[in-house]
Amino acid sequence: MDVTSPRKINWEMIFALAALDAGIIISWTAYHNFQPKLLVHFHFEHLEEFVLIAQSVVMLTIPLLAGWLTDYYRRHNGSGFSVFAIGISVASMIFMAVAFTISDQAFLNLIWLLPALIIFWLISMNVFHSPANSILEAFTKSPELPLMMAVLTVTKVIIHGLKPVLLSTLEKAGGAFTFVTGGVILIVTGIWFARSTRNLSMEHHHGDGLLAGLCNSLILHFFPEILQLKFGEKETIFHDHLYISLVLGIAAVAAFPLSKLVRVTGMYKSLIIGLLIGFVAMLCIVTSNIFFLSVAASLVLALAYSLVLITAFPYALYNISARNATFGTGLFFASFEFFEVLFGLILHH
Repeated sequence: MDVTSPRKINWEMIFALAALDAGIIISWTAYHNFQPKLLVHFHFEHLEEFVLIAQSVVMLTIPLLAGWLTDYYRRHNGSGFSVFAIGISVASMIFMAVAFTISDQAFLNLIWLLPALIIFWLISMNVFHSPANSILEAFTKSPELPLMMAVLTVTKVIIHGLKPVLLSTLEKAGGAFTFVTGGVILIVTGIWFARSTRNLSMEHHHGDGLLAGLCNSLILHFFPEILQLKFGEKETIFHDHLYISLVLGIAAVAAFPLSKLVRVTGMYKSLIIGLLIGFVAMLCIVTSNIFFLSVAASLVLALAYSLVLITAFPYALYNISARNATFGTGLFFASFEFFEVLFGLILHH
């Protein structure tokens, strides 16, 4: 038997992973929206900097630790999904605990636990992300991997593009309902993912996250304001997010056609092209005073961003050793989040 033959794709598993990733993004959006308000409301303002530093440390270290533990259990027990199960269970339970703590007078005497719950939630959310996404390493030889990544890319950019609508909905729902809903979303998507991967064999046959992370963080953190200043303010529910939402929408639409291009061009070459064109497009947008050139550069940036999201993680997977597959996945996510953490600290100060 040819052990290097491409693995048949279970598309239910890919859609389940996309749903799980969507649940994670929604949960992070809820966290970033309500965490500062909860700290102020319950008079923990003095812990704001501590929570920010703890968040930064967790985002950079826990994916590595979770990846190492998953690989360790996989080598000794044949499965590393116990780490995933523990992480998602704890995250969903903490969501519920926070909801009850902030919603009922009977729990006000436990409000002192809120900072600790926030830290434990941060840890648990970062525990299961790497083990879940490491399943894609089993498909590195599949010619359909770019298409699989396109599905995940569309999910990611659509949710980021609809962030103002999501935030408006969360504000109307209130903190308690939001945290209960977040817990339910994680439980449902976690169960679906676990069921869809129960028969998956993880016997594998065989510093790129930094630049991709820089591209991602610049677009999501700085370009909403840059594009608004460039094209003018519009009164919509999207506020200053309108133009970046349009860019993300184009990136989503382009993901599937670009996945075909990646299949022909190759993963590494496509990634380099995407990064190079993306940074050049950003430079053009920032420096150009010509309206139509800025519009064209924004369209090009959307295509380049989509290309980077499709190729960055798969290219990292090609360079991960079989023995440390999930640790390598954690290393990619930690490096991908590096600039997210750095910009968060810079913007805070």
